[in-house]
Amino acid sequence: MSGFSCEDELHSHNHDHGHSHGDDHGHGHNHDHGHSHEPPAETFSNQSLYTHIDMTKVQVLNGVSNDRSSLVSKSFLKPQDEKYNTSLYLESDADCQVLLQIPFTASVKIFAIILRVNKGGSGYSTPRHIQLYKNYNKNLDFDTINDLKAEYTVEFPDNVGIEPDYNNESLFDDDTFIKFDLPRNIFQNCENLTVLVKDNWSGDEDDLNRLYFCELRGEATGKLRNSGVPIVAVYEAAPNPADVKLESQTINYAS
Repeated sequence: MSGFSCEDELHSHNHDHGHSHGDDHGHGHNHDHGHSHEPPAETFSNQSLYTHIDMTKVQVLNGVSNDRSSLVSKSFLKPQDEKYNTSLYLESDADCQVLLQIPFTASVKIFAIILRVNKGGSGYSTPRHIQLYKNYNKNLDFDTINDLKAEYTVEFPDNVGIEPDYNNESLFDDDTFIKFDLPRNIFQNCENLTVLVKDNWSGDEDDLNRLYFCELRGEATGKLRNSGVPIVAVYEAAPNPADVKLESQTINYAS
């Protein structure tokens, strides 16, 4: 499991109970037992990989955008000037699990992932374990991904995020963002990142969750293989109509 820190661009203060409200430079206490306790290298907002994400090829299983008029990826992959926007989000559909695949337009190193999700509430629970897979190129479905060991797993803290009944268009609260520093020796030469929201804190799989913001920080390192065509594009071009949890990017429906 990884350590985490709360994003706070205005101040920084450490706590003795295992995590910190860090500034936007990624300060935080790493409590990954059995591994190095050296503090992670700083990351910065200008290291966002947003411009290296192929937004039209992002795949989402068991997740629906609250705005069907645009790409589902735009509901949670947002530029810095939309970071605090709460009017647009991705919500799990049939149960608490959500599967995302994020392809890149270049080979990248990933240093950190920043997430903003929901607090618990009636019919909702905060996501707990989030599994990360590097360069997953098999058929994207829950059965297959659940049989594989993730490259890395993070545990989101309980009841941190946005109230499910919050209905304003934005919330300027950096403590609602959690940053997880990733092992840089693992997440090199990434052509895609697959993210599985595995479970939640309530333990009730019927409780839904929301993803308001997902930022990946790192750096582009080179061109993709296969003449610049991401491997996942093959599956996006020929989606499986039997996959009941896939929301199409192009025609915006949940099948």
